[in-house]
Amino acid sequence: MPLMDLSVFEIAIRVFGAAFAGAVVGLERDLRGHPAGTRTHALVAAGAALFALSGAVWGDGSTAVDTSRAAAQVVTGIGFVGAGAIIQDRFDVRGLTTAATIWTAGSIGVASASGSLALVLSGLAVVVVVLVLLRPLHRLLTRRLSSQSVTLELVYERGHGTLGPVMQAVDSVSTSLRSLSIDDERDVRTRQVSIEVDIEHGTLPDIQKAMASIAGREEIRLLDIRLQ
Repeated sequence: MPLMDLSVFEIAIRVFGAAFAGAVVGLERDLRGHPAGTRTHALVAAGAALFALSGAVWGDGSTAVDTSRAAAQVVTGIGFVGAGAIIQDRFDVRGLTTAATIWTAGSIGVASASGSLALVLSGLAVVVVVLVLLRPLHRLLTRRLSSQSVTLELVYERGHGTLGPVMQAVDSVSTSLRSLSIDDERDVRTRQVSIEVDIEHGTLPDIQKAMASIAGREEIRLLDIRLQ
């Protein structure tokens, strides 16, 4: 439908729809404490919609031709806005996801200007899925791929203060402690301890070295290290 055939209400719906969709995208950034949040994304999306609609007004009225030209300029312009959200902190770069959401908010604004509700909802759904649902999955996969589980079995005579040095050695080389179980019921003179920890891939020799110093204690009866 040519833009000139649209009513004021229909144009307003497209612009405010773009702002609403952008605000939804920015809300997730706001909740996580990023500087470019709800208002920034709402304005970017609404501005993109206005650019796209204005291109059709200044052209020959054909939204299929003129809006695409305006959209190309929107993509370029939003790149500068997104760049402002990227922060370099020494050797770490932060804000890439926020910059990507700003860029995507602009595309949603252009989609809203086209009048395609399906495009707007699809774009919004993809952003929500990526930002909200993929976050815990990414953490789980990263943890699984970057670490391995190690179990330490330890049997020693009581009264020598052995567990403290063992835990210090474990803490120095492990990323996290999964579980710790102590069995004092089998023998009144000895203690059986099972420690499960996560270590980074390639650091198994480090924990073996740390345990080697512990194994030299006279009260140690058993010290076993095994991968899960």
